[in-house]
Amino acid sequence: MTSPDYASLEDGGLHAAAGVGLRFQLTKKFETDFAIDVSSNDEGSDLVYIYVGQRF
Repeated sequence: MTSPDYASLEDGGLHAAAGVGLRFQLTKKFETDFAIDVSSNDEGSDLVYIYVGQRF
C-alpha cells in the first residue's frame, strides 16, 4: 500500500512490483562486478539498472 502519509495509507490501494537481476564478476584478479537489474510495476513503469563495481 502507498500513501503520502500514514493516516491515508488505505486510500492508495495495493500495488505490485517485481524484478530480476544478474551479477557477473568481470575478472578474477580485480573483483569488479557487472550487474543488470530489471523491474516492472503494475502502473506500467519498467526500469533497467546497470552497475559496474559494487554499491557498498
